[in-house]
Amino acid sequence: MKILGINFGHDASLALFTDGALLSFEELERRTRNKHQLGVSASDIELFLSASGTNFSEIDIVGICSTQGWMMRHCEAIRMTAGWRRRWPSLVPRNLAQWPVDCALKGCDGLASYDRHAVNLHGKTPSVIRSRLRWPYLEGPNVDIGALSPLLKAALGMSDAQKNQYLTSLLAPMTFELRGHEKLSFYVDHHASHAFYAHFYSGARSSVICTHDGGAPILPFNSGGIYLSIDGIGAVPLVSHNLGLGVLYDQISIAVGLDNEPGKLMGLAPYANPSPGAYDLIKHALDAYSSRAWENVVALTDAVIFVSRREQAIRRRSAGQFPFSMKDPELAMQVAANTQLIVQSLFVSVVGRILSEVFEASESFGTVDLTGGFTFNCPTNSLIQQQFSMLKINPLPGAGDTGLPIGAAALLCHVLGVSLKRQIHTSGVIAAFPPPPTAGRSTSPPSIVRRVELGAESTPQFIARAIVEGKILCLFRGRSEVGPRALGNRSIIAHAVNESVRDAINSSKGRELWRPLAPICREEDFRDYFGGDPGLARYMLFTFRVLTSSLPAVTHVDGTARVQCVTASDTWLHAALTLLKAANQIPVIVNTSFNCAGEPLVETFEQAVSSFNRMRFDYLVTDEGVFSRF
Repeated sequence: MKILGINFGHDASLALFTDGALLSFEELERRTRNKHQLGVSASDIELFLSASGTNFSEIDIVGICSTQGWMMRHCEAIRMTAGWRRRWPSLVPRNLAQWPVDCALKGCDGLASYDRHAVNLHGKTPSVIRSRLRWPYLEGPNVDIGALSPLLKAALGMSDAQKNQYLTSLLAPMTFELRGHEKLSFYVDHHASHAFYAHFYSGARSSVICTHDGGAPILPFNSGGIYLSIDGIGAVPLVSHNLGLGVLYDQISIAVGLDNEPGKLMGLAPYANPSPGAYDLIKHALDAYSSRAWENVVALTDAVIFVSRREQAIRRRSAGQFPFSMKDPELAMQVAANTQLIVQSLFVSVVGRILSEVFEASESFGTVDLTGGFTFNCPTNSLIQQQFSMLKINPLPGAGDTGLPIGAAALLCHVLGVSLKRQIHTSGVIAAFPPPPTAGRSTSPPSIVRRVELGAESTPQFIARAIVEGKILCLFRGRSEVGPRALGNRSIIAHAVNESVRDAINSSKGRELWRPLAPICREEDFRDYFGGDPGLARYMLFTFRVLTSSLPAVTHVDGTARVQCVTASDTWLHAALTLLKAANQIPVIVNTSFNCAGEPLVETFEQAVSSFNRMRFDYLVTDEGVFSRF
């Protein structure tokens, strides 16, 4: 059976499953060069399927998902309607034949800042909103912990009939039409798609899943929830936490002039200490989210800004090192620090006590998979791991809406009785590199770059020598990483001991000079330079204390860094770092994504060459060889 998963929301993406196995996956921004692409066109689908060796006529079921409550953006050649107009197929359970009574079509255009990401997509279809699930769960940030035990018992003892009833409550039947050709399809609940993405990629057979993103906490599971991941069943809900922390981050970033770039707000937070009044706002925020009233969530944003104007504790020595382009930089710094305090305090206290209770009930749920856009808040991931050290916190690289179609298709496999080939107990960073529809590379270098003859030198030897000489290199090899973090396949690297390379890289990329860069080191060298557990440093989704003053290019102003550890399986970088150490050099390098500001990661060789030339770095290192500019 072939299942096509489509995310029509921001960070639009496509996934193809064949008989329960993920065959190919694509983030559309990489091909269209439209960062955070909003919406999908007919040609996007056709090109993806063709590159995956199939066509639309061979698809059995389409799984549709989107940003919750937003209009699904598409071209006029795509049409989606509620319910089915064709005869019910024998492979689909009969209780899915009717449009559910607890579903509604709803659509707003979303954040205005995302409108520019829907290029030439004039069709709009409302997404589906569910008011309830057909399975018991707790709701709110102040749930009765004692009530979790019977829910755990019920989930672990779920019968086939109960499983079918629950899973089908996550779906709404629709008809999907591409250039006049109809397919049976399901709209899959947004956070269920997040949860089943984590279920598919969890490193453990059983785990707890926590989803959290920018959805407003106005309906159950609209901003996220806590689920059990159970093999053979999928992701079973426990708690709709109703935390709208992603909403707060989005609103604050817009209010201080960061154009809905919450990652920048996170990077700005260390330039100030939290205001005394921000600690009082933690309880205020908890009450706002408990109320589920939108006006209270909006009022929280105003309260954070008010306190930040009144009480400022700027780290002026750190702030004085860089220029800032915001209209009121000190307000932005203070707001960022206060917001980070509130969101991480609430997340750790509310979610942490639920995770701890589940672990007390059964140690088989010691792995916690994090997904949803809030997963990219690295300080929060680090704090919850620190305070609940008995758990293994596992944030996933496709945690944003990018991973939704994988989760939607994985859920449909469970519903339709298809054996899901989960990625359990796999090695390394497999979740960062799902199979692509094509290699996306060219073996014929354009004439605007010059091949560098290495002679007897290997590629790792060249990398190590160039790094020691202070050069800045762009890496383009294999399949690009999923999500926003570059992990060595689409990276810009240099020696981390040289502070000037940080400024040179940020400047050439068109990136703000105050923003930090990240380090890469070998797993065996991690504890020589950083505090913490190297096992957490796979996807650059935790922060670690820097133990030395010798790494100025990757040390943020609060003394932390988002480290990536590599093992011997990463032949290039591990070998190059080994050579650095053998030459008595510090074996830590700078790592940032290979792209110009405002663009997604480079995907093809031609894109790599173009960005390399525009940024005017020293060398482009690829699977086909090393190149320099003319």
